[in-house]
Amino acid sequence: MKSPLELTALQRDSLREIVSIGVSHAATALSKMINRKVLIDVPNVNILSINKLSDVLAPSKELIVGIYFKVIGKASGKALLSFKKESALILADVLMKKPVGHTKILSEMEQSALKELGAISTSVCLNALADLLNMTLLPSIPHFMFDYAQSIVKSLFDEVKSDSEYLVVVDSEFKESNNTILGRFLIFPDEPAFESIFKALKLKEEQKKK
Repeated sequence: MKSPLELTALQRDSLREIVSIGVSHAATALSKMINRKVLIDVPNVNILSINKLSDVLAPSKELIVGIYFKVIGKASGKALLSFKKESALILADVLMKKPVGHTKILSEMEQSALKELGAISTSVCLNALADLLNMTLLPSIPHFMFDYAQSIVKSLFDEVKSDSEYLVVVDSEFKESNNTILGRFLIFPDEPAFESIFKALKLKEEQKKK
């Protein structure tokens, strides 16, 4: 099988379109959740070797918030929605309907709100992928992570290295009122899942060429 790192431009565009559909549904759900308009843009989607994980999150000494899931279904894997600490604090204020700058620490209540955001975002993105693959993909209960980037990278790498050779990196911009919050969504499909994704993208490419 051709390496996913060698996707054509059309295949990458298709992958970005699929993810964008998912995050647009997430934005709608979040808007209803906080009763304010939320937009989520996807400026970039990339596929990288799992060995590039340390380059993806943040500098090693930077504090990171992560919402981690196992993916359950015919295809399986792992997923992580990550934010830098400062972005997570702003996002917690938005979700809790507090003035930006109010939250200084992520207590259990703020963690719960961020986990709910992660669950909504992950579910709809997995649904978009599931439609592409014609199969069911479900996220597990979310697990909250708050640590230095190097510690989260080590924990993630140890968890996924035996099953995943590649990761899908989705840059996300959460926009609400005057706030723009940068996040990164990482998907770690296992080998059969990645093969299914690749075949589906190849089929979509052939359809676009007709």
